Amino acid sequence: MQISEFVAHTIVALSQNIDIQARLKNNLADNQLLQRILDESLRIYPLFGITNRIADQDYQMRNGQVIPEGMNIVFDFVACHAEGIINPNVFDPDRWIQPKQPDNCYMPFGAGPRMCPAKKFAYNITATLVTDMIKNYWFISSIEHDRPLTGGGLVYFFSDNQGIKQRIKRRLMLPMISFKEALVQRCYSRKVIKNCEIVNKTDFLTKLVKTEAQDMPSL
Repeated sequence: MQISEFVAHTIVALSQNIDIQARLKNNLADNQLLQRILDESLRIYPLFGITNRIADQDYQMRNGQVIPEGMNIVFDFVACHAEGIINPNVFDPDRWIQPKQPDNCYMPFGAGPRMCPAKKFAYNITATLVTDMIKNYWFISSIEHDRPLTGGGLVYFFSDNQGIKQRIKRRLMLPMISFKEALVQRCYSRKVIKNCEIVNKTDFLTKLVKTEAQDMPSL
């Protein structure tokens, strides 16, 4: 599941950055370039958006604030990966040639003794799949890429052997992808709004029942 997400985000990112995709296509043997692309993909689109830990004891932070035992601590990977980065929302693999980000601000597989043991496996499988796909196809997309892929992750692909007809068809496909993504986004937004309405209604009814129960005279 996580590897397929890793591959999907990398392909969508390359489909929106044709110049980077062309560099990789012309330098498939350049493992360092591929590694930078994968690192940048994980930086912007980490496999886990958030994670949480429960404090097993009281902890006092450097600023004096105390985290009490039992508190649920939520960690935001997306925000952490943007720390110390110039233009953090721009997909730029070359920033990894001389990374300026602190090591503890990039942890797509976690850190410490509980780091994901499948890190190397995930990199190797994703590198193999992405290389094979880029070797045989071009990928383009006009969607707005976000980590949850709320637009559906729509990507149009074609081979190098399909000639001028395919280029014409490609120009027609981009507006269609944008249109379809807009429909998906609208449907997604409606579902979110509907779920919020259900939650609000449930909370209201729960409070109403509790209030009426408290106001009822005891028999």
